[in-house]
This record gives sequence, C-alpha cells and structure tokens, in this order.
Amino acid sequence: MIETADFVQEKKNKNLEWIHSENIYSHDSMFFGEIPENESWSFCDTQEISLTSLAFLCMRSLLSQELYSKKIKVTQMSQISKAKLGKSGYTNYFNEFLESESPVLGITNKKEIPSFYTDLFTEKHFFHFDSEDKKTKIVTGGGIFQEKKTNANEMIEKLIQEFNLREKTGHLFLRTKLNSYLYLLNPDNKSKTFYIQQKNSFAVDFLFYHIKLDL
Repeated sequence: MIETADFVQEKKNKNLEWIHSENIYSHDSMFFGEIPENESWSFCDTQEISLTSLAFLCMRSLLSQELYSKKIKVTQMSQISKAKLGKSGYTNYFNEFLESESPVLGITNKKEIPSFYTDLFTEKHFFHFDSEDKKTKIVTGGGIFQEKKTNANEMIEKLIQEFNLREKTGHLFLRTKLNSYLYLLNPDNKSKTFYIQQKNSFAVDFLFYHIKLDL
C-alpha cells in the first residue's frame, strides 16, 4: 500500500507490479477485497496490464460505483500500457468504468455481448472481454444484477451453453457476492465438481466470470 502526496490520506493508492500474475486466486483475493471510498490504483513501474487484470479492475470499479457512486481512479499509466489497451478494442469500457487523468484512445470492439446479459444485468453496468493467442483463449466479464437474481448453478449452465464449454479444457471461475467457484473444464469430467470458497459478503449483488480455454 502506497500513499502519495497527490491524494488525501483516506484515498488508497495501490501498486500494480504484481498484476502480471495470472493466478486466478491471487486476483480474487486482491480485487474482491474490501473496497474503501475514494480508491485509486497506480500503474507506476507497470509496463502493461493483461486483459484478465483489466476485467477484474473494471468489476471492482463497478462495485465501487454501486457502493459510493464513485469510480476507481487509475494513475501513472505508461505509454506501453495505453498503447496495448488502445489495440485491445476495450478502451470504451476503460473510459466508462474507470477514472483516469485522460481518456485512453484506441479502437472499439464491435463484438456482441452474450445473449443472457440483457435479462441478467442492469443497463450499462456490465462488460465482456475476450482475447486469443496461439495457446489460450480468455473469455471474461460480469456486471451488477437486476432485481431478478440467478443462482450459481443456473449461471454456470448459462456460461457453459453460451460459450460451448462442454468439450473444452481449461477453467471456469465464477465470483458472486458470497462465494467463488472454480470448475476445471474437462470433457472427461462428468461429475461437475466445483471448488467453492466462502467470501465476505458484499452489499452489492453481482456476478463476475473468467474462462480460460486451452487451444
């Protein structure tokens, strides 16, 4: 935890050097910990940010908006980080959900959101990312629930159907206000065994998912 002269004492400023890690449990612990009011994250010394980490940070900022009507502030972004984000196609989400010194310029991804989003999340309080390289594909997103809730089992089935996961290998991670769920995708796994961790409850009902597929 680092305090800087640019912010009053109660504002938080977090260094993101660790953010290159793709360990899903470390992301769960860091991004879904207690959210103080007037939080900011510093990209000092961080050359780039992964799409996974951007998704977790956007979800955290959505929760901050629901709790305090304030976005999370991002500071000291490097030119490399801005350039990579600009090419990702998701600058619209960054500029809409996070507060920064200046908007990040770049292309906008025109891909459609998953079909179940409209009935599940409140308007403009959701996002969906995907990226692919030679070895893996990442599909991640989330949002704030409407009054109509869904349980974890229903949500898992929606994700499996939406992204055709039954014959894939990788993992499906799900985070709600109460629990985290990790399902190791494997066509030979017929038992659907989930690793479940109980979490401190948020005042906001939300859902976040992260799917990593082997190619």
